[in-house]
Amino acid sequence: MAPYNAIVVGGRIAGSATASFLSQAGARVLLLERATFPSAPVSVPVLFSNSLALLDKLGIRERVEAAGGTRMYHGGAWLDDLHLFAPVLPYHGINYNLGLRREVLDEILIDHARQQPGVTLRTGFTVTGLVWQDSRVIGVRGRQGGGAEETLYADVVVGADGMRSIVARNTKPREYRRRKGQNAPYYAYYRGFVQHMPAQSISYRGSGFGVLVFPADNGLTAISVGVHKQLWPRVKADVETEFERLWRSIPDLAERGRGAERVGPVKGQEPRPAYYRLPFGPGWALVGDAGYMKDPVTGQGIHDALRSAELFADSWQQWRAGSAWNDAMRSYQQTRDRETKALYNLTYQSSKVPKRQQLSWFEHVLLRPLADDSDYAARFTGVYNGATDADQVIGPFAAIELMVRSLFRPLALRWAVRRPF
Repeated sequence: MAPYNAIVVGGRIAGSATASFLSQAGARVLLLERATFPSAPVSVPVLFSNSLALLDKLGIRERVEAAGGTRMYHGGAWLDDLHLFAPVLPYHGINYNLGLRREVLDEILIDHARQQPGVTLRTGFTVTGLVWQDSRVIGVRGRQGGGAEETLYADVVVGADGMRSIVARNTKPREYRRRKGQNAPYYAYYRGFVQHMPAQSISYRGSGFGVLVFPADNGLTAISVGVHKQLWPRVKADVETEFERLWRSIPDLAERGRGAERVGPVKGQEPRPAYYRLPFGPGWALVGDAGYMKDPVTGQGIHDALRSAELFADSWQQWRAGSAWNDAMRSYQQTRDRETKALYNLTYQSSKVPKRQQLSWFEHVLLRPLADDSDYAARFTGVYNGATDADQVIGPFAAIELMVRSLFRPLALRWAVRRPF
């Protein structure tokens, strides 16, 4: 018998959550992470309320919230002359999102995993390859720091090590629904930025770029700039200068950020493709970005990582209870793909950053009802935290409803004025 039920490669959000969920199911888990903590990946997260609900299942929501993050009960968008604001619709009773830096969140998650029964954590460990037997993965090879190579065995090896997953590189899973990257995200944190009150996340539209601003933890404000791929080479050539120039070209941001001081460097990445990967094979599985990734523009990465960890652990339990491996893992894949399909498509469309700051006539027609009615807008923004079924607000029928509301708006206003009281 292998010494571990599972080796999880990658100890950040997807990996730590996978280890913790497997521990709840009684598994013996070895969690391997090449980084040491605290450390920050390239990520500027908003924890939507459905992610907070998953942290509840792990038993760490209170600890995460106690780390100094900011609750956001509203979200908004400044689009040309339209200003949209909407309350956060409740998901499982949670009616706010949370701003928190990744280095804070990751350390909490990996420390929680370390404390779970049956979980062994090794940080600073680099996996260099997989161990195979009769076309099945039975373990990993790797090194602790600069030490000698070790061979470690388990019933299952789980890749939670991101887009460039070594587990995926070695197993070569089939990719599908692959789409080219459209958007290069960059971000930085600032102190002394004047927030809209109450605290909320607000997005802005520029010419060839978009900006998202939201409060993080400990008095910091996150500013994220998504750059169209055609503008990216210019930004890449002088990242800090171009980053500052772009977000400060938005008048409202320039005013509120007049006295703001950047804390730390500007971080970012090139436009990256979106894809689904077959997330399992003989003796191996993939979770988080290793198995499925989309553009960060809709902020779904944290939830995707946590939810895929939960789904995999559920299917692992089915396998341990007697289901065939392929049947149990196919259930994991099908549920993952079904739950993410609508937002995958929406994210791809959203990642096509407009080249013009001004809204077109058609965009005005579609967005005016949302600017006029914050409760109606909340129904649409609810797709991001799972409070609204994405299929209900994405697609031709939703567009027709918006057009009808917009075109009949003058009549509705005239009727409201003439109505006797």
